[in-house]
Amino acid sequence: MVLRLDPRLPLLWRSANALQLGLDRPLVILDDVGYAEELLLDALRLGTSAARSG
Repeated sequence: MVLRLDPRLPLLWRSANALQLGLDRPLVILDDVGYAEELLLDALRLGTSAARSG
């Protein structure tokens, strides 16, 4: 099973440490995004296996 964010929904930075998923109507807004969260989001954007994540 591959875990992946929907590629139709862009990740957009709102500020230096906040981002949103989706453009016109954000699906989610994440605040206080740190380095670990950036790595996780990058892996999910590219696609990663469930076995690799656990």
